Amino acid sequence: NPKKVIKPWGHEIWISWFKNYHVLKKIYMLEGNKCSLQYHEKKSETNFIISGKANVLKDIILKQGINEKDALKEFESLNNVNNYITTMSEKDFWDNQPFEIHRVYSINSYTAYEASTAELDDVIRLQDDNNRVSGFIKSEHI
Repeated sequence: NPKKVIKPWGHEIWISWFKNYHVLKKIYMLEGNKCSLQYHEKKSETNFIISGKANVLKDIILKQGINEKDALKEFESLNNVNNYITTMSEKDFWDNQPFEIHRVYSINSYTAYEASTAELDDVIRLQDDNNRVSGFIKSEHI
C-alpha cells in the first residue's frame, strides 16, 4: 500500500519499496520551497519531473567517508554555488550518486517520480530550513 510522508515543503507518496532492492516515490514540492541540502552515503537516486519547474543543485562530489562537519565546510568553501544549479522542468531528469551534495528549489509547484536504492533513512542534512536532523524523522510518517 502506498505510504504518505509529509515534508515541510510538500509531501511524498511511497509507491513501492522493496528492502534491499529499490524504492519508487512520487514527490510533490510546493512553489517557492526547497528540500534539505543533503547527501547520502549509500543511496543512489534518479528523479524525473512530470510537471512544474525546479532549480536542481547537484554535481558536488565529496570524498567517500567524509563526515558531516567536513562536508558542510567543503560546501561552504565553494566559490560559485550557482555553477552547480540547473533549471529543470517537465521531462527532465537527474541522478544523484552517494556522497553527492544536492538540493531542489521549486520554481513552480512540481511533481516528480524518484527511483532509488532502498536506503530510505540515509539522509545527511547539511542545511535545512526547518532544522530537521539527519536520518529518519518519525513525525513525517503518517
